[in-house]
Amino acid sequence: MQKIGRRVPVNLREIWPRESDFSDWLVSEHGLELIANDLELEIEEPRREQGLGDFPCDIAGHLLGESSHKVVIENQFGRTNHDHLGKLLTHAAMHSAMTGIWLAEKVSDDHRKVIDWLNDNTPKTVSLYLAEIKAYR
Repeated sequence: MQKIGRRVPVNLREIWPRESDFSDWLVSEHGLELIANDLELEIEEPRREQGLGDFPCDIAGHLLGESSHKVVIENQFGRTNHDHLGKLLTHAAMHSAMTGIWLAEKVSDDHRKVIDWLNDNTPKTVSLYLAEIKAYR
């Protein structure tokens, strides 16, 4: 008989000591597969620390087969905060992105409401995603 264990949450810093390590993983085949499966977005040609203006974006790329559909990704450890919300919006504007993705360990209800409000009040050609990322042992 096979023994079944209990799923134990793991702090992302145990897997990736720095946010930049997490970003490096996100642009890997496994990270892109996670985004494709969970958000139903296939991203190609992801680039790390893309700088337009004064602030580099964690990840910038475009949708599969649509080089004009720019995608930016802002990721963070811990709970969502205003700083990373501002970064997501700044990167989206600087890259003329049609899609913005914000990944965090814990999503505040306030920030989820902001993303919902933005999606309801911006052109339908622009989409913002806010998702929690969890790891388990």
